[in-house]
Amino acid sequence: MSLIRITALLMLIGLIAIQKISSLETTERQDQFSPYDLRREKELLNPSTNHQRPLQQNNDGFFASFDWRLRNLLSEDRSFFVSLYGGRYTDRHLATKVLMFKPIDYEDSWLKVLAIGSIFYNNSNLYNLEYEVQFGNHIGEQQHQEYNIVGIFRWLYLPDIFGNPLSLAIGNGVSYATMTPPIEEKSRTNINASKWLNYLLIEGMLSLKNNEHWHLFGRIHHRSGVFGLYNGVRGGSNIMTGGLRYSF
Repeated sequence: MSLIRITALLMLIGLIAIQKISSLETTERQDQFSPYDLRREKELLNPSTNHQRPLQQNNDGFFASFDWRLRNLLSEDRSFFVSLYGGRYTDRHLATKVLMFKPIDYEDSWLKVLAIGSIFYNNSNLYNLEYEVQFGNHIGEQQHQEYNIVGIFRWLYLPDIFGNPLSLAIGNGVSYATMTPPIEEKSRTNINASKWLNYLLIEGMLSLKNNEHWHLFGRIHHRSGVFGLYNGVRGGSNIMTGGLRYSF
């Protein structure tokens, strides 16, 4: 079974587990509220009973929004997030192999990343603009650290999957490795190698319907020289990753 299939299976298992926990939390919370509190919450979260549909906070601490899927993204105290993700290195070309879903081989090299970011602009229910700072650690054939800063465009207007909102994102920024990555240096698809390269991410993310704080995502983590723009480097590296994001 390929790493992509394993990652997808783990994401699905995590989605089911977190939704189960969320449903139990909801049941416990309902036991604590009076009938008036529960009715008021339903009115705030149901667009058909909220004609003005403003984004505001009432005295009970709930958010009223015309689209519940964006409440955690649009509210001011939900703008920061932290992510944990990881995956395995492949030497295959991004455009001709990875994005074409062709069979790919993997190297004995893995990446673990802690990322901290924020949503700094949103446009209704269409898209968000985000930034992210990443702290990565390579293990296996590569034993170095990697630091990335990236701006992200996230498209929100997509169908739900089993009731969970789906978004797609693309990001671009700069990447620094504490040493010239050995696999990038010896890669048969690269010309030259460098500590400083461009950073690109391509991501699909599921935001959980029953728990607005949690999100599951799969991401292509890509470093490249942008056709020689960075220190004459042509080519780069691709790491297929999966992870978990928590919005505050």
